[in-house]
Amino acid sequence: MISICLALVSLAGAETPPACAVPGHVIRWEASYCMFLSETDDLELESVQQCMSHFSLPGYDAGMSECDQKTLLRRKLCELFIASQYFEGSLEDCEKSEKTIPTFVSKDD
Repeated sequence: MISICLALVSLAGAETPPACAVPGHVIRWEASYCMFLSETDDLELESVQQCMSHFSLPGYDAGMSECDQKTLLRRKLCELFIASQYFEGSLEDCEKSEKTIPTFVSKDD
């Protein structure tokens, strides 16, 4: 009984983290980045799997908050979109655009 009370007290005192402006799950952003590099939508493709198993970006750290990871991944993906002329506009415009959220990220599971 005491442990239940302690758990309720700790839950009551826990703060809910602020909502992240970047939707989806980190792993889906990583996969989308790797699929874009491999020019495919096939998650099972060997080059995508290798990219994901050795995923690394400058400034990207697994110790970052989930929101910070997604924000950086979105920025890096937007940089790729702009460089490949997939998106015409500024980096800021790309990061704000709903059109640049990969379908794989926005899928519901």
